[in-house]
Amino acid sequence: MKATESTPAFIGPHFGNDWLSNMHEVQLPETISWWPQTIGWQVLLVAIVLWGMFRLYRHWRSWQANAYRREAKRLFTEYLQQAADDTRWQAFAPSIPALVKQVMIVSCDRTVVAPLSGDAWLQFLDQHYLKTAFFTQGAGRCLPRLAYGGQQQLSAIKLSERQALLSGLSHWASFHQGASDEREQLQGGEASP
Repeated sequence: MKATESTPAFIGPHFGNDWLSNMHEVQLPETISWWPQTIGWQVLLVAIVLWGMFRLYRHWRSWQANAYRREAKRLFTEYLQQAADDTRWQAFAPSIPALVKQVMIVSCDRTVVAPLSGDAWLQFLDQHYLKTAFFTQGAGRCLPRLAYGGQQQLSAIKLSERQALLSGLSHWASFHQGASDEREQLQGGEASP
């Protein structure tokens, strides 16, 4: 295209400022790279990325390791919502002690947990639950009655006791301490609820 073709016909050849006719556009410098220029910053960046990946991996492992806690808490919460119905209570109440035992077998050594029963079992549970007396003196003391009591004994447990037991077990599922939690505390780490 010629210069005359790009200008409209009503504008003459001498239209505008003469100084602007010789003006050229300024060349901008290249954009500054966000990638660090020195090796020290690159090494630091790689170290930070690796540290972040390691932390994510540890968080994922902890989340996976605590899946049994989330499942037990979900079941105890579901049972708590159904505790007022006597027929449902009699259906799921005998499975509660087995669920508590399964949770402790996952979190502690099977050879230690499996043979425990009665008062020794309740004391063991108290030792691993924030050092409280929930199982020996609180609402958890009725756990053996749930496993071995008949329908009359299950019906004799009041609604308030059922709710206290199930809400306590829901809390226990999140905050009990297993063997790995105790080792972490001895080494200066945190327990993983």
